[in-house]
Amino acid sequence: MATKTDAKVVIVGAGCFGLSTAFHLLRRGFTSVTILDRSPILPAPDAASTDINKIVRSSYADKFYTKLALDAIAEWKNTDEWKDTYRESGVVVIGSGSVSYADKAYENDVSFGSRIDSLDTSEAIRSCFPSDVKTAAFEGMSGYLNRDGGWAFAAQGVRLLQSKVESLGGKVLPAKPVSNLIQKDGKTCGVQVRRRLFV
Repeated sequence: MATKTDAKVVIVGAGCFGLSTAFHLLRRGFTSVTILDRSPILPAPDAASTDINKIVRSSYADKFYTKLALDAIAEWKNTDEWKDTYRESGVVVIGSGSVSYADKAYENDVSFGSRIDSLDTSEAIRSCFPSDVKTAAFEGMSGYLNRDGGWAFAAQGVRLLQSKVESLGGKVLPAKPVSNLIQKDGKTCGVQVRRRLFV
């Protein structure tokens, strides 16, 4: 059964998942989308979404995640939308053993055409870092540098996404800790926020 776009939608949490859900619902024509967050300050300073940085990489042993990450990296590079949130510094992937996670990730990165530099010695691995940065010895390790990766200024990305949600008509309400889900006939139909009911 299709959901009507005028249905009231309440989302708990204004982190990356809550905001991205709201953003895509609003873009699909939903007209009443409200996000509730427990924090009085948004983005919430202690939320996982609000780190200074998050590693952005396509180097996964599962091809699905490699492709998903490459799609995400392409979107992050849209500076009209995300400004300088994404920083392409490259990502070092290190592994050991006969069949490691790094080996499978390497195969996937190569198959998708990523820019790869092999790192066959501990010296090669250390050379990826500034000379004044202390690193492990990396003895017996090998890996590769994937130049198509880097990091994202996560808090900035969340702030930009929140502004997009609000510009599309979504409501983002801070200081609204959800204490309970309201259910009727086996379905969730609302949430309890302190003493106020959102349905």
